[in-house]
Amino acid sequence: PTSYPKQHKTSHFNPIGSDEHVAATLLIAEKPSQKPLSLSNLETATNITAMRRNLMFSLIQKRFLRTSSSSFTVQFLVNSCGLPQQSALSVSKKFQIDENNLNKHQSVIQFLKSNDFTDTHIAKTIEKWPAVLHSRTEDTLKPKFDFFINNGFAGQLLPQLIVSNPDVLKRHLGSHIKPCFEFLKPFYDSKEEVVEAIRRTPWLLSIALNCDMHLNADFLIKEGLPVDRIAKLMQWQPRVMRQKHDKMVYAATATKKMGFQPGDRLFVRALAVLVTVSESTWRKRIEVMKSMGWSEDERFPRVLSYSEEKIRGAMDFFYNTMELQRQSLITYPHFVGFSIDKRVRPRFNVMKVLESRKLIEGNWNISKPLTISEEKFLLNYVAKYADKAPDLLQIYCGAGNKLEKAINIIAMRRNLLLSLIQKRFLQTSSSSFTVQFLVNSCGIPLQSALSVSKKIQIDANNLHQPQSVIQFLKSNDFKDTHIAKTIEKWPAVLHSRTEDTLKPKFDFFIKNGFAGQLLPQLIVSNPDVLRRHLAYYSNEEVVEAIMRAPWLLSVPLNVKYRFPDERGVSIDRIAKLMQWQPRVMGQKHDKMVYAVTATKKMGFQSGDSMFVRALAVLVIVSESTWRKRIEVMKSMGWSEDEVLCAFKRFPPLLTCSEEKIRGAMDFFYNTMELERKSLITYPHFIGFSIDKRVRPRYNVMKVCESRKLIEGDWNIATPLTISEEKFLLNYVTKYADKAPDLLQIYTDKSERVLESKKLTKEKRNLPIC
Repeated sequence: PTSYPKQHKTSHFNPIGSDEHVAATLLIAEKPSQKPLSLSNLETATNITAMRRNLMFSLIQKRFLRTSSSSFTVQFLVNSCGLPQQSALSVSKKFQIDENNLNKHQSVIQFLKSNDFTDTHIAKTIEKWPAVLHSRTEDTLKPKFDFFINNGFAGQLLPQLIVSNPDVLKRHLGSHIKPCFEFLKPFYDSKEEVVEAIRRTPWLLSIALNCDMHLNADFLIKEGLPVDRIAKLMQWQPRVMRQKHDKMVYAATATKKMGFQPGDRLFVRALAVLVTVSESTWRKRIEVMKSMGWSEDERFPRVLSYSEEKIRGAMDFFYNTMELQRQSLITYPHFVGFSIDKRVRPRFNVMKVLESRKLIEGNWNISKPLTISEEKFLLNYVAKYADKAPDLLQIYCGAGNKLEKAINIIAMRRNLLLSLIQKRFLQTSSSSFTVQFLVNSCGIPLQSALSVSKKIQIDANNLHQPQSVIQFLKSNDFKDTHIAKTIEKWPAVLHSRTEDTLKPKFDFFIKNGFAGQLLPQLIVSNPDVLRRHLAYYSNEEVVEAIMRAPWLLSVPLNVKYRFPDERGVSIDRIAKLMQWQPRVMGQKHDKMVYAVTATKKMGFQSGDSMFVRALAVLVIVSESTWRKRIEVMKSMGWSEDEVLCAFKRFPPLLTCSEEKIRGAMDFFYNTMELERKSLITYPHFIGFSIDKRVRPRYNVMKVCESRKLIEGDWNIATPLTISEEKFLLNYVTKYADKAPDLLQIYTDKSERVLESKKLTKEKRNLPIC
């Protein structure tokens, strides 16, 4: 119990099969850490972080397959179809692969690949409709695919169609698919328009031929609605056309009674609202508008498709912030449908700034700025005035920051537009050449380039210098991303002399172990090291220490790093401190003197293996915090001597927060019913994550005990302290045939976390057993 349990050891792990071997190799490739524990790295140890844990679960799941009746199906779905393990397990419950008839399933996969299906397309199609693997390629799939290709679904359009609606493959070609195409053709002028309509609404090929859509289309034609308007309804508002036929008849009649004629432009809009909004909702929205001063005659069909809350919010902004008259909204009722936060507010803010700076006349009309496209607005009202109002772009983009995290700037398209506008700004900026160079030659994003240009200037007449630096970095395995990040962090690197300054340092780093990608990783993590003189720097452990704490190459060489050595702490222990807990070595010298003295007074000798661990705790934990944590443990029945005994065995104990200590004690005492002497013997238990390590392992052990898979007098120490790989192999996969639900019990995180929160809330102040 006096030594900290080693994590992630995989030397006894026996992988299964070739792909498991690759995964195990990845696990082993990351050397097990021997670092002294703090709460932060303890959590890291128990979490195993995304990729390692996912790999482990993948391996365990594959072990489970050997005990599952659907094992071959799952293996085929994963290995041949590219489905994720979890999806394959789910699909295997609905569908089985015949091991003796693999040729059929493989022929389907080959057929899909021959029709431009990527691995992703194949996997998604099978996930949505597994029975496709039982299809006959020549008799069933090929005729349908040929028909789709002949009717415009060539190239990637075909797999996109099937992935979006694999249900179409279940339909008969002659009695369903072809008639659906024939039904759609009269409404569109070209084959391309039919393809676009189906691409936007794939289920158009799955509708029943006698469904309401057909009846509604015939009815609207008889009512005098132009065919092109019906086509638009099917393409842009297909749910309108799918409404019950009697509802469509009612809506068309009501629309006419309101004064709209089928030939009117607004007829389809009014119809779309009336067919999708119930009469009671319609009346409520009219009442909302009347409550804001509108008469019943002053209404616009689409306005009544918005919720009451949307209508009130929009009216409030237009009336009270923009001070629009009601007549303006009657003239432009579509304003009510615009997003206030993403469109109206930012544009209005820009217009008000332009007006206040007399860049536009005071009697401007809001209609045009609100209705034009975003690209035109940015060009006509933002970039146009870049020289006189360089903050306009920030005003426009920042308008929504007060609401919902900067409104995301309307995703990728908007980001592209902003990039174009920012480039326009460069033409009026004194640092334009610098920014252009940083963007075009260094790969720095425009926003970062604008910021960097305030710290460094590139001389257009002396480009050889910065270009030579970039070429030098590329010749040393720096990728474009590395170069951009290095320059963002330390722009002056572009003024460095490659032969006299950079090359000697790079050569030194490479000779001392920073070869390949380690060198750019070092420089990116701490480009400040390039400003330091080379003379005193001095290979595997040194590299590891610097990779973990790159700033070690940037600190001044002062006496505090020699102090522990002078007090009898061995060089290798000091090296471990610098490697695993560098912030301890970075503390003030007087604090280090105090901590070494206090550690010795507690009975630790400088030659003891626990000395540096205790020292690390005493250096980083203040005396008041130290006392608080001891008091917490005393309040839970521990004596001060017992706390000191546990600390000597596991110094990181007192780096745990008071809340962490209470929560851990609560679980160990009240759920696991451990005696206090067990925790004194194994104090490192308190440092383990309850939700990520202790609870799931305890749950597994209790299930194994209840099913008599293990003896009732088992010791919890081994299951809690061994690595996750060993636990899974020794307590989960070992009993897969007798308890196939163990993995689910172990990995059911959400339930564990909810249970943990509930227990913590209900058992905050429980007596000690």
